[in-house]
Amino acid sequence: MDLEKIFKNLIIADFVAMFLIIISAMSMPKDLMEISEYLPAGIYETEFGAVLSILILIAYAVSLVLLYRYVSYGKKFYVAIIVISIILDLAGGAYIMTSISFNLAGLGSMITGAILTLLFFSPIKDKFA
Repeated sequence: MDLEKIFKNLIIADFVAMFLIIISAMSMPKDLMEISEYLPAGIYETEFGAVLSILILIAYAVSLVLLYRYVSYGKKFYVAIIVISIILDLAGGAYIMTSISFNLAGLGSMITGAILTLLFFSPIKDKFA
């Protein structure tokens, strides 16, 4: 199979996984929502964290579009968004999620890892020069 086709399909799969994670997080059962109120608040429970999360989601979607179109600075932008997201997750505190959300997040992480691998260790890296 063509490596470029695999790369573009991974980008589409990452976008779909991000969308599904958001949908599954918004449809969390009320029981789990009540339990999560007893957890210590992290950065995501503040107004700043909510605005930052929305900005990161938009930037992540833009970075996927830039990667899909092989824009030269898209590679650096994508990596920067990934690093910022990891730092925010570390400051996010504890949270409760359903098994569907957990598995979708794991799948999204695997897709991100595959995209990063192709970006840095395959002939795709030359397309961003």
